[in-house]
Amino acid sequence: MPCLQGRALIAGEIAAPAAVSRVGFNPFASFSDQFDGGIDTAVCGDPQNTELFGEPLTGRIVLAPFCVGSTSAGPCWERIAELGLAPAGLLLPGDVDPLTAGGLILADVWLDTPIVCVDRLGPELLDQVETGDELRVGRDGVVTW
Repeated sequence: MPCLQGRALIAGEIAAPAAVSRVGFNPFASFSDQFDGGIDTAVCGDPQNTELFGEPLTGRIVLAPFCVGSTSAGPCWERIAELGLAPAGLLLPGDVDPLTAGGLILADVWLDTPIVCVDRLGPELLDQVETGDELRVGRDGVVTW
């Protein structure tokens, strides 16, 4: 069973299918269609992300090389968590950016709705995992599939 060790920024134990993007993940473009609520599953609404566009994201583990966007990135993560539509986790090969980290921390601390985040997993993360692969993430930042 393949595994990678990363840094658990928002620790937790989860098991869920992967949603893999090999381009930057834009939280605003991906989630903004769902910010009004009234739905039960968030679907990626970013047409620039051809790998994830139209894919369900709620309850999945998003893998991307990095997150993109402006200062709206943090509030997007917090809002999607507030609506109960968040992905189960976010996995990154490098360091999480401060805006994404801020939104994930707000969701965890203010809403008690953690979105597990593990970064520093290395470039092989995106070479080895495909959308739909079942992943397991441990509190220690170990990811297996």
